[in-house]
Amino acid sequence: MRVLTRDALNWWAARLDAHGVEHEGVIERNGRASLPFVDAEGQQLILVAEDGAQGVPGGTPWSKSSVPEEFAIRGLSHVAITVNRLAPTASILTGVIGFRQTGG
Repeated sequence: MRVLTRDALNWWAARLDAHGVEHEGVIERNGRASLPFVDAEGQQLILVAEDGAQGVPGGTPWSKSSVPEEFAIRGLSHVAITVNRLAPTASILTGVIGFRQTGG
């Protein structure tokens, strides 16, 4: 998930702390400021700061959110999926959804 800046990551780290959500703090990952955390179902998620990086334009934050607009989640970033058998999932992602396989 993408946010605009490192300041947004710091804001989210404080919010995660306030709600008792496990996280690693703001770290550098693949050259980008990131905030890895684990959701209530055990999914590993990462907030990533755009910090001016070019790419797919971010979305418009929800106007009724309690999250200040400058800290809002703007969209998705990279996705990694861990599966026991690659072939069935790869078939759906490439043949049905239209993704392009670049590794694995």
